[in-house]
Parts: sequence; structure tokens; C-alpha cells
Amino acid sequence: MRRHQHYRHAIWSRWSLIGTLLAGSAVIGTLAGLVCVFSIDPPQIHDLGHYHPISSTVLYDDEGRVLGTFAFQRRTIAQYADYPKVLYDAVLSIEDKNFDKHSGFEIWRMLVAASHDLHSGANLQGASTLTMQLARNLFLSPERTYSRKCREIMLAVQIERRYSKPQIFTLYANQIYLGHGVYGFATGAEYYFGKPVKDLMLAEAALLAALPKAPNNYSPLRNPKRALPRRNLVIDCMVTAGRITSSEAIAAKNTPIKLHIHDDPNTLAPYFVEEVRQYLEKKYGTE
Repeated sequence: MRRHQHYRHAIWSRWSLIGTLLAGSAVIGTLAGLVCVFSIDPPQIHDLGHYHPISSTVLYDDEGRVLGTFAFQRRTIAQYADYPKVLYDAVLSIEDKNFDKHSGFEIWRMLVAASHDLHSGANLQGASTLTMQLARNLFLSPERTYSRKCREIMLAVQIERRYSKPQIFTLYANQIYLGHGVYGFATGAEYYFGKPVKDLMLAEAALLAALPKAPNNYSPLRNPKRALPRRNLVIDCMVTAGRITSSEAIAAKNTPIKLHIHDDPNTLAPYFVEEVRQYLEKKYGTE
């Protein structure tokens, strides 16, 4: 009996030692990671202040009318002041309600997501703040792995250290993909509604804010039956976040999706536009 108890005690001591070592390693690893995050400044972060994403080249006729456009990515660069509050509120309500408060990531949000993934057997999904999404879109691949998530966090913390919230939101708003070759909310407003982003109404802003999670799945052109409930979810989140009233939400949710797809100006004189594009590329290069 004593021998059995001694044996059990020895096993328990061994596992306790292993557990202590693992816990110690985890703590040391975490501290080392934090030291790296706050001491190492990735060189690409420095360039964000002068970052200019790929945008469209616009061709005008002699009366100032748009005759054609060409670009690898369809994007109109906008400034922070160009984005209306209703769009800012819509994006934050569905994507990152604590954007104005956190320093790049939210540990509790990630732990909840990780717990869900452990039970479902899936890779880490969700839990990315706006800043983490920006870091991923600019510097990382879309693969869903824990190592990528760690790099995402490190980059997000460095971005938050160097740039203001308005700067981060502007970078995100100009970079995000909204489907159909459209990048950025300013271009999204022009493409889907035929208007400047500053003129967006609540229902329109909510629809644009609904797209970043899955632009193809929630496209109002390809999947209007999915786009409507997703837009309404954004509106509900805005109410929960205290950014709009219940009466405003009801009115917006009762508004049908009304698209005014911006026609491609290249259809006006496609051969001429292509001739000009080839001339410009030959003389000035693709950049």
C-alpha cells in the first residue's frame, strides 16, 4: 500500500514538475514576445505614413468628363475627413466596437475565439481588430494559422504605437476589399451607389460595412438575399453600440437595397482608352 502511494506520489511530482516547467516556459515566452513587440520596430511600419496604395488612373476629355480609367485595383484614395461619421460608426460596430480604446488587439476576444475553435476543431478565426485586419491586408497572407495570428498581433501593436486612430482607420478604409475589383469605401460608394462617400445614408453605409468579412458572399449584386440580412445585422450592432437610435434602425432596415452601379467609363471609347493606356505605360511605366 505504501509502495503504491509512493509510486503515485512520484508520478504526481513528476507531472507537477513538467506542468511547472511548461507554465514557466509559457510565461518566459510571453514576456519575450512582449519585449520583441515593444522593442522591435518592423521597417515596413515606418513606411505607412507615406503609404500610397494602388489607385486608378483617370482619363478625362477636354471638358473635364471622365473618359476612362485603368488600374490593377479599382480604388479612389480618400482622406479621414471624407468619411462620414455614419460609415465610421457602421464599420466599428460590426468589425471592432472597441477600436477607440484598445492598443491593437483584445486578449479576451481572442481567448473566446480560441476556445470556440478548440471545440469546433477549426483554425483560429475572427477576433481580429481593425488594426490587425490592416496589418494582415498590408503585410501578411490570408492563411488561418496561429503563427500568422501572432505576427498579426505584433504588427498591430507597432501600428498602434506609431499612428493615430484616424490614420489607422483611413489606411484601413482605403485598403479594404469590397468585391467586384473594388477597394476602399470611397470607391465602394461610387461603384455601388454612384455617389461620393461623404453622401452615404445609414442603410448604404451599413451595406458597405457588411462587405469586408466576405465580399463575394454578401455582394448585393451576386447574393442580394444574403446581403440584406447582413446589412441589417450591421444596423442592429450599431444600435447595441449606442451609435444610432432604435427608430433610426427601424427606418434603415425597412429601406430596400437600392444600387446605382457606376458604369465603366471605358465603354465610351474602349479602343481609344486602350491606346492611351499603352502610350502612358510605355512612356511612364506601370507605376
